[in-house]
Amino acid sequence: MQVHQHVPLDEYQSNLRAICAYFKEQWPSTKIILITPPPIYEPVRIRDMYGEDDPSKLPERTNEAAGTYAQACLTVAKELNHPVIDIWTKMQQFPDWQTSALWYGSISSDLIPKLDGHGGETDGVEVIVSQRLCGNAQ
Repeated sequence: MQVHQHVPLDEYQSNLRAICAYFKEQWPSTKIILITPPPIYEPVRIRDMYGEDDPSKLPERTNEAAGTYAQACLTVAKELNHPVIDIWTKMQQFPDWQTSALWYGSISSDLIPKLDGHGGETDGVEVIVSQRLCGNAQ
């Protein structure tokens, strides 16, 4: 079983502000783009934690909580006037996003690439990032 990890929402927002301030202080001409947390497909999190598909068990992360953190990221980006990529919302606009926009399988599975632990499909992310880098940011 994985250990539950959690950063309080206000601390998360403070951390985002501090990271942005650090980069602006160190490299003033750097363009900062914030990216929201991705959505969470809870059945896979349950399988990853307990080794079985059991809807009576609770995941250590929920999509609802990820959405709250995504909204907090959007708020900080607006406050700091930085562009933001809303991966949480965008990925869920894909039909069957749970299997088409996320790697289907556990992060420890040999069936998926071991990228950054989030398992996002890179083609979709590249399209979103390139749109934002070309000046179409929110």
